[in-house]
Amino acid sequence: MTHQILIDVDTGRDDALALMFAVRHPDIHVQAITCVAGNTTAENAAANTLSILDLMDAPEIPVALGARRPLIEPPRDASWIHGTHGLVGLKNTNLIRH
Repeated sequence: MTHQILIDVDTGRDDALALMFAVRHPDIHVQAITCVAGNTTAENAAANTLSILDLMDAPEIPVALGARRPLIEPPRDASWIHGTHGLVGLKNTNLIRH
């Protein structure tokens, strides 16, 4: 049974791994991905998502920019964990498009 899913991410290192798993899993068909602020800005999350999809040679999957800030809580900076662009440690591998 194939599961049709939409993934909502703030693509830092953790979501990068989840995306890699999802696009390679034989029982998962990713219909679309939305990118929001969290581990990094929404714009960085979208760029990171596209980079991960390119890296995985994923099929064409629509990627949309979502909320640029939390709806209720004030934004929190997670750069001390995920780095400035969300994929700390991967920038030197040319994975990040920034």
